[in-house]
Amino acid sequence: MRGLDEEGAALRVRLPAAALTELATEEAVLRIEPYAPRRFLSDRAAAVVGTAPLLVPGFVAPEGLSGAGQMVGVADSGLDKGNLSDLHPDLASVAGKMPKVVLLRSWAQGPLADPTGHGTHVAGTVAGTGAASGGRYRGIAPGASIYFQAITGESGE
Repeated sequence: MRGLDEEGAALRVRLPAAALTELATEEAVLRIEPYAPRRFLSDRAAAVVGTAPLLVPGFVAPEGLSGAGQMVGVADSGLDKGNLSDLHPDLASVAGKMPKVVLLRSWAQGPLADPTGHGTHVAGTVAGTGAASGGRYRGIAPGASIYFQAITGESGE
């Protein structure tokens, strides 16, 4: 038995097939289903939402769209460790180019670091370079820079 899931409502158990019938008769059991491990599908997201062609040279522009020279504003929970000099490789600046994260600021006097990972995920989806995955998991505008605004307070609200 592994324990409750994030919502506190599910148990993952390994048991002999013969015990399944007995488990199903328990009043507290609402449903039994096979376990399917969670996995990230970020490498397929561009195709699913229809943005993959935008990065292909010649589809919209001769060199394709990369976001180079553009700045995108992101307002979310925080960014990585909250330190511009120690960012995830996908959000790190490249020498000789405009900084990847131009500014990291808190509008709610809360932490700049990302306690939930959501803000970091959003920033990576927008402008991550894919450096940590050899380009496989990159944002829709990997050449863009980010103006990041942390908008949650100390309590995460």
